[in-house]
Amino acid sequence: MDHRPTRRPPLAVVPPPPPAAEPAAEAAKTRKRRARQPAAMPRNWKKIAGGLILIAVVIWLAYGYVTTKNQLEQAKNSPSTAGQTQTQQLISKVGQLVDLPPGETPTIATVNDASKLKSQAFFANAKDGDKVLIYSKAGKGVLYRPSTDKVIEYSAVNLGSTPTQ
Repeated sequence: MDHRPTRRPPLAVVPPPPPAAEPAAEAAKTRKRRARQPAAMPRNWKKIAGGLILIAVVIWLAYGYVTTKNQLEQAKNSPSTAGQTQTQQLISKVGQLVDLPPGETPTIATVNDASKLKSQAFFANAKDGDKVLIYSKAGKGVLYRPSTDKVIEYSAVNLGSTPTQ
């Protein structure tokens, strides 16, 4: 065994405590120190901020999707849009059968009671459900039967008013 003397660590010199300050003065110093320090931020503030941004983007995209979907449904179900589509389809079908006046959109009517129109030569062969396309600038009329996809009558029409007596 070794009989060497063990060394002791040197004694530390501890400074004396500061003199006791008055409680009001101590509170003022603490307030000054707190005012200089920024507010403590959580350690994972970047994750929280990223999560909030992600949630905001998802909400914004969902709102855009729902709004666009509703607008498309309204446009699809709108009577004016549906009417324009049906008008264009009718003009296209009749245009394949006969030459229509270019650059003019016709006025379209449906024959509901052919018996009342039999006295007019243009409607002599008309049936209920037939379509009438009237081109007022060109002075032409087309009687079209959708059930058979045929033009029944195509002639000049007089749209002028009859003189009153």
